[in-house]
Amino acid sequence: MNVTALKRLLQDPNRGIVIDWGTTVPADATVGYAPGAIFIHTDGTGQNGIFYGNRGTKASSDFDAILVGA
Repeated sequence: MNVTALKRLLQDPNRGIVIDWGTTVPADATVGYAPGAIFIHTDGTGQNGIFYGNRGTKASSDFDAILVGA
């Protein structure tokens, strides 16, 4: 299996992208990510630099860092 071919890990055709990854976190107001979508920032570091969640809507994302660990 070619991992690069799996750019979108999980996408619901009606709700949008649910899980995604990459080197750039989607900008706010990006279209297509489901509310609650998780983005894994593969270049991220530290507790606030790896996982992001969409607090916005499918029409206008709002990705914020998710604190992991303590």
